[in-house]
Amino acid sequence: MTDIDTKLQEFKFYKLDNWKQITENDVLQYEKKIGVDFPQDYTNYLLRYSGEVIDGSPIFPYLEAYSGGNKGILGVLFGVLPNEDDDYDLLESFETYTGRIPNDLLPIGEDPGGNIICLGVKDKRKAKVYFWDHEEEKPVLEGEKIDDSNLYLIANSFTEFILSLEHNPEYEDE
Repeated sequence: MTDIDTKLQEFKFYKLDNWKQITENDVLQYEKKIGVDFPQDYTNYLLRYSGEVIDGSPIFPYLEAYSGGNKGILGVLFGVLPNEDDDYDLLESFETYTGRIPNDLLPIGEDPGGNIICLGVKDKRKAKVYFWDHEEEKPVLEGEKIDDSNLYLIANSFTEFILSLEHNPEYEDE
């Protein structure tokens, strides 16, 4: 059992309607389509939990100062899903945000307000997890570099991100 498995046992899950157990080949196909190698801890997460959603909107701390507060809310982590036009499909989300988020990041989840949780997949950001605030997004003109001033570091690895999740007191059972 990994640290991620141990931590996630603290939470309840529900399966998406189109949930199915995925294989390493499924993950490899997504890596090939996206053009990156996922960090191993994220691959392990996908193999075990893809298509399952953590119930109760857990919260996580920001490692960098963020005007929206000290903690964010996790709505959903995207997965490898059989119906690629699903809003929670990793590849669908990648295609939706290409050209809007820096190309060294992969959108892996979102908060309830539509902000994106991103995983670094290249260069200096590789394996780190960021919060992308869509309210602070600046339009990108052709030939311009994507502005990243709306990115906030959440964790230095995917495992660290999962281990930082806490129960959201607003959703606790009474």
